[in-house]
Amino acid sequence: MNIPYCCSGVLIKNPELKYTDNGKAVCNMVIKVTEKTVQGTLFPVTVWEGLAENCTESLSKGDKIIVIGLIKSNVWEDKHGQKRETKYIQAFTVGIDLKDSKVQITGKIKSEEEIEENNMGRNK
Repeated sequence: MNIPYCCSGVLIKNPELKYTDNGKAVCNMVIKVTEKTVQGTLFPVTVWEGLAENCTESLSKGDKIIVIGLIKSNVWEDKHGQKRETKYIQAFTVGIDLKDSKVQITGKIKSEEEIEENNMGRNK
């Protein structure tokens, strides 16, 4: 399942950063969706590499964010042999919801080459 999805919500806990065995950064977050159609729904969000590190450094519990990505699913069998499924958002864009927040941008602007490399990796 790869369904495009965009939502806004509130982080219910601080983002957690981990590294895979091959050194890729992965950040896991949970947001409580604030959109009227699915208000109150909790969604796990996963982000990778530089965005994962940036989310961990920049975001904290209670922040209102906007997430753009794909709804993905993991299917597995539990210890009783029953199939289970977990849905989550694999985000490729995360930002602060400016409706209720102010931010100050810091850091460097990526070159066009870096942006293109990032976009190429998203299409894999």
